[in-house]
Amino acid sequence: MRSVHRGSSLYALDDALLARLDPDVLLTQELCDVCAVSYATVREAVRVIGGERNVVSLEPTSLAGILATIEEVGRVCLAEERATALVGALRARIAAVESAAAGAPRPRVAAVEWLDPPFSGGTGCPR
Repeated sequence: MRSVHRGSSLYALDDALLARLDPDVLLTQELCDVCAVSYATVREAVRVIGGERNVVSLEPTSLAGILATIEEVGRVCLAEERATALVGALRARIAAVESAAAGAPRPRVAAVEWLDPPFSGGTGCPR
């Protein structure tokens, strides 16, 4: 955690390996530098290795956002039909769970994803 407190990243990218892999699309996120490689680090790596690359930042914050993100990845990876089919199947599963749970008791739940300091789950970076 010292790296986080000093403001430096916990992660680094292997620019040489990234250049050898020669990706057309890089998926990343901008929400939290603690949870993953920072967007700035990914952009800098792309600049260093050169070439045309599509850097896509994914930041869903809800179930609907997750489904939309699957569709976005399908579009940028030229797999839109597969992504649409997957999202359709997931929507059907969600509907089945909603139907099965209709009328069931709903306990109050607290989700904590960071303990120092306490931070509620699903809301992003604790920094």
